Amino acid sequence: MKQFLESICCKDGALLNLPYHQRRLNKVFQYFHPEHLPISLASISIPEEYQKGIYKCRLRYSYRILSLEFSPYIMRPINSLKLVEHNKIEYAHKYADRTTLNELFEKKSIADDVLIVKNGFLTDTTYANIALFDGTKWLTPVSPLLAGTRRAKLLDDRIIQLATIKKNDIKNFQCVRLFNAMIPFEEGPIISTKNIF
Repeated sequence: MKQFLESICCKDGALLNLPYHQRRLNKVFQYFHPEHLPISLASISIPEEYQKGIYKCRLRYSYRILSLEFSPYIMRPINSLKLVEHNKIEYAHKYADRTTLNELFEKKSIADDVLIVKNGFLTDTTYANIALFDGTKWLTPVSPLLAGTRRAKLLDDRIIQLATIKKNDIKNFQCVRLFNAMIPFEEGPIISTKNIF
């Protein structure tokens, strides 16, 4: 039975961006467990010791909750990315099994992470969605590996825009910004396109 994850930012006792996480979880249930009612993320109880500060709430589930963990979150510095191609990778749902992503991460060489290219198009890094800056606007790949919850909100808020971005288009951009559920867009690492190789 496949297992899935939701990683939710818990800030000062509140689970952030919850409607977007619930929407993604609901899609998993519709596709894999239509006979079960989706887990209600709003019912998650936050222990007292995690009421102050920023923590990652990590939910592992199938048709029921398998585990729920809270842990401090520290953003790791990312200053360079290595382009790695994989044309068969599938991560449309946030699977608990990250074997392929971990294997790709091992190919980063001297870079801090990899930027995955699928069929010639940019997708994501191993842990974050991306947006590229062309001098006036931030563009995010139309076909990411995983349609992240923060990405969905950024699109709804029109902070980023969808675009078809090929590997060879990188030279047309100034930089790449990384973001995910735990990393706010305005705080995400910015990598010069000169440091993507």
